[in-house]
Amino acid sequence: GLEFEEMLELMADRAALEEAVRKKLAKRGGLGYKQPSSDTFPLVDDFIKWVASCGAIPMTTWLDGTSDGEADGRAMLEYMRAKGAAALNIIPDRNWNISDPDKCAVKRKNLDAIVTAADEMDIPINIGTEMNKAGLPFTDDLESPALLPYKRSFVRGARIMVGHSLLLRYADMSYIGEEAAAEFPKLSTRNDFFESVGAMPPLTEERAKQLEDMGQQKALAWLRAEAVEFRHSHANGLV
Repeated sequence: GLEFEEMLELMADRAALEEAVRKKLAKRGGLGYKQPSSDTFPLVDDFIKWVASCGAIPMTTWLDGTSDGEADGRAMLEYMRAKGAAALNIIPDRNWNISDPDKCAVKRKNLDAIVTAADEMDIPINIGTEMNKAGLPFTDDLESPALLPYKRSFVRGARIMVGHSLLLRYADMSYIGEEAAAEFPKLSTRNDFFESVGAMPPLTEERAKQLEDMGQQKALAWLRAEAVEFRHSHANGLV
């Protein structure tokens, strides 16, 4: 238990109090925690098939490279790709915003290894912040010394996700769909195309309505043409 003074100190810090309650109730060993099993979580193969059936991009996740399952990041990516995963999700804050310098060094090295492997395998990376407790950053600072080396990879991944969302919504073209696979069998080329669409300025409500009114084929042709023009005009400005 906590001493009275410790309790008062905890009560004065809302974020710390919420985390203490969360740890006691929802985390491993807490009253409300239940060990994951096939009864509480779907099997990986079933989940990937379900995601793909929606036209969405099945992603594999990566924590920090310190567990047995993540010890060989490249092998993990190859295994999950064989099952149908087409992208990698990372929360970078877990790998550099750490007070213990020794742990931080290990996790930053692991982050470098997994990003390098994903890039070499043409696997898009989707990043974000955890946002499940108070005090965590709203967005990642890609200009920070820890993340700046990976800015190009992270921005590229974000643009691919945006491009996928636009193409799927208005042209029924999914990053993992048959049409994209047939036209862009080489992943690097597919990534280039979807990134180019995602790099365009955000849609206005007026433009979104115009794309809806065009129909899928005309919308696809418009997105292609605009993406090419935008890429050429900003060739030296893209990250």
